[in-house]
Amino acid sequence: MRKGLFLLLAVALGAMFIAGCTTGTGETGDKIDTEAFFPNELNNYWTYLVEGDGADYNQTQTIIDDPDVLLAGEQRIRIQNDSDDDGDYLEVTIIDDETDSLEMVGLELYENGNREAREFWDDYPFMMLVWDDYGINDGDEWDAWEITGFDYPWFWGLPESLMDSLGMVLTAKVDGTEDFTYGNDTLTAYKIVVSGDATFEKDDEDPEDWDSYNWQRDYYFVPEFGYVKIQEYQEQYGQMIEADTYTLIDTNVPVPTQ
Repeated sequence: MRKGLFLLLAVALGAMFIAGCTTGTGETGDKIDTEAFFPNELNNYWTYLVEGDGADYNQTQTIIDDPDVLLAGEQRIRIQNDSDDDGDYLEVTIIDDETDSLEMVGLELYENGNREAREFWDDYPFMMLVWDDYGINDGDEWDAWEITGFDYPWFWGLPESLMDSLGMVLTAKVDGTEDFTYGNDTLTAYKIVVSGDATFEKDDEDPEDWDSYNWQRDYYFVPEFGYVKIQEYQEQYGQMIEADTYTLIDTNVPVPTQ
């Protein structure tokens, strides 16, 4: 059940852009509502069709915490595949500061309703989104994640049998926009390329001998709406080959008005 379980985040999760709207583009010089940049209200959900080699199922990501209740803006996003039992799901903890960033700081795996794994990395958050008073723009870059000793590589689609822990050094870059059709609306998505090195850390080897591999995911994000597409990749002979694709098919978040 672990194959398709990870955030977007946001999330993705995640996981925010619309054609003709000044929200998040910054091109007109108009300021945005930074608090509304990521729609993090309780019970907001996004359902994705997951397709790829051996993948054909729906995944729903639901915000299960009220943003006005938890300290420091922490919220959980529950991630569940329709092909799994009701008690099998992931919960990913995010922090939306409603000012300039969305972070992922922890995960918990549940099987048969029981928590089987838990890991938090509060001091080294994964920076899912970074924005300013004018949103995000083509060419924006930020350091997404640098961590070592991560215990659950399957969370990032990597084989845990080949390592004792995982190291990641990732950067994010906004690489233009692409149109995305959702219902009767055509949205303009910011393509956020998150890429870098994944290091397979082995306890019985000298760190100088650890193997590193290229890693990449592309996140397509609409301000005030959510992630509309996520593209995973696999490295083959030094080339990044498209793997599973997550495409938004349903959400209760309204399309932003133009």
